Amino acid sequence: MDGWRGYSVRLEGAKYGVSFGSALAMAISYNTNHSILWAIVHGIFSWIYVVYFALFYGAVNRWVATERCRIPTEPDWRRS
Repeated sequence: MDGWRGYSVRLEGAKYGVSFGSALAMAISYNTNHSILWAIVHGIFSWIYVVYFALFYGAVNRWVATERCRIPTEPDWRRS
């Protein structure tokens, strides 16, 4: 023996995480942009695009939804 001890590590979790991240990024991208080219590009970026989308577009969508659902307390006479 040459004194080297190697450890075998199973990388199945990382392999599935990368493929799931790519699929999720592509699904989000296609649903948002309706473009196969952008879906492929975002699939390459994988989890980076998923986190970007969650941080920026998720917050914007929540803000827009709350603004649209706001019930005015008094009528706006300028719109009439």
